[in-house]
Amino acid sequence: NPTCANLSCSKPGARTCMRCLLVKYCCKECQVDHWREHKSFCTTMKVPHIRSKFFAALNNYDRGMDLHFLNRDEEPLELILKAHAVNLELLGEHNINTSNSYHILGCIYVSFKRYDEGNYHLQKALAIRREIVGENHKFTASAYDSIGMLMADKKRYDDALIGYGKALGIRLRVMGEDSFDVG
Repeated sequence: NPTCANLSCSKPGARTCMRCLLVKYCCKECQVDHWREHKSFCTTMKVPHIRSKFFAALNNYDRGMDLHFLNRDEEPLELILKAHAVNLELLGEHNINTSNSYHILGCIYVSFKRYDEGNYHLQKALAIRREIVGENHKFTASAYDSIGMLMADKKRYDDALIGYGKALGIRLRVMGEDSFDVG
């Protein structure tokens, strides 16, 4: 089950938004609480040609991710870049989905040893996430973790420890010491 679309909640989402049919919430209260953020996306996704463009972008993203994990060549990068461009066009810069595509692109660039591009995209993901969900959220921790990974790959171990330390600190504060995601 996907997680509740309300970013302040981590429960499984069981109730589908009946307008766009694309996101799920755990309860009516979370849906009402999230409406201000979701309204623009929901309204946009009701327009048929935009909806089909969005799904084509998701298909490019899925194909790109599958190809990346199979062979790590440049073809998946092009598919994910196309999906990212659609995210920017339809959803704008200030959107959690856009931050996710920045994050994925950053990680892929790092896997190709294209560190400057990787750092740029990971920093963009981090900035958007800090703005949308704040410093103490698992999405922000994930961005710090990936920045730590980038720095470790560049053998900048002191900087890597800073990224990993920030990620771990957030996870401990948000999810607690007993969280399976802390280790």
